[in-house]
Amino acid sequence: MFLPDPLSLRCFLAVAERLSFRAAARAVGLSPPALSERIRRLEDDLGSALFTRDSRTVAVTDAGLRLLPQARRAVAALAAGREFGPLKTTFKRVANITKDHASEAFDASALPTDADQALASAYAAVAAQAAADARA
Repeated sequence: MFLPDPLSLRCFLAVAERLSFRAAARAVGLSPPALSERIRRLEDDLGSALFTRDSRTVAVTDAGLRLLPQARRAVAALAAGREFGPLKTTFKRVANITKDHASEAFDASALPTDADQALASAYAAVAAQAAADARA
């Protein structure tokens, strides 16, 4: 699993703040299908839904709520112009294959900023909870 790219984080935040995929897409300058695809990739990577949605409503899930504060912090760090690090390559993945699933441990020591470390921790925690939920 890799950390999400900055645009995907902005998409996640836009949906969480507006509770509308269409309004969020306008806010980040993407088409609704492109924004939906970014959210789908985040959810697939985490193994957990970040939003519940139907044709009329969008709500942030518990997994989304766990990720939200650190995603805000990371995007704020980017907006302030601080170094955010190479998001797609900062983690070393160690896969431990068990009988029922694969669990992953992450080494965040190479991350250059507190924002990176906080996001890495939140992202890993959401993924770990999703794996635990899948086992239950």
